[in-house]
Amino acid sequence: MADRPKLWLHVGPAKTGTTSIQTTFFENCSTLTAHGLCYPGVPENRFSNARYAHHFLARAAAEGDMAFVETYLSGLPEMPDTVISSEGLYRSFANHGEALVNLLDRYFRTTVIYYAREPVARANSMAQQFLKTGKASLAELNENPPRVPARKELQRLSGLFGEDRLSVRVFGTDQFEGGDLVTDFCAAIAHPELAAHLRRVRLNESISMETAEKIDQYRRKTGDTGVIRPRDDRFRTGNTRFSLSDSAIGIVRARAARDIEWLAQTYGIHF
Repeated sequence: MADRPKLWLHVGPAKTGTTSIQTTFFENCSTLTAHGLCYPGVPENRFSNARYAHHFLARAAAEGDMAFVETYLSGLPEMPDTVISSEGLYRSFANHGEALVNLLDRYFRTTVIYYAREPVARANSMAQQFLKTGKASLAELNENPPRVPARKELQRLSGLFGEDRLSVRVFGTDQFEGGDLVTDFCAAIAHPELAAHLRRVRLNESISMETAEKIDQYRRKTGDTGVIRPRDDRFRTGNTRFSLSDSAIGIVRARAARDIEWLAQTYGIHF
């Protein structure tokens, strides 16, 4: 159906600025509408409390509730372009990929946007997130650092959508259009003119090495595994850039070696 509107499906992955993109678009919905682009709202649902992103849709699809997904998609405003964004969509494709793609294709012409990030940088960012959310200690992260399976993620997406419907971008200030993530994303969705009109919202700030150690010490002492915000004054200290241990970085690099080679051969991406 040639008259189907365009869908830009932003799948992240995690730790590639997804929250900043999502909150910026959420806070600028009226501006997006004026430029013919829909960033749809979040209805009352049982899947997610997040109001700025489409995690509810990812979780509904992951659970196989395609009736909910279709009801949502069929009720979206008729706009030339739509952006749906959730890093959780990857899990949906793992569980019910073909069913979800078939539904999307019923209503849209879909392009998937994926940001490839240098493996050590992404692992360090994921480690910070695990510390802030109480999912792991520094010792655990250094012994078994986060996995960053870019090749696995992209091969699954390519298998479901086809290579011609993937837009693979490189995550990094020196790689972004205009040196800015939101500007780069606007270019990715074929609306570069938007960049000058959007008020940026920056979230998920990095923490220093000293803050990470202070959070880790606090958790070991108290057993508290609750979420700790980066701006929590109890823990903000120091300015040393966070990093996993040298041995952990060695593990990340060894695990990612074939992925890096594959990204270079397949997409011309060199880290």
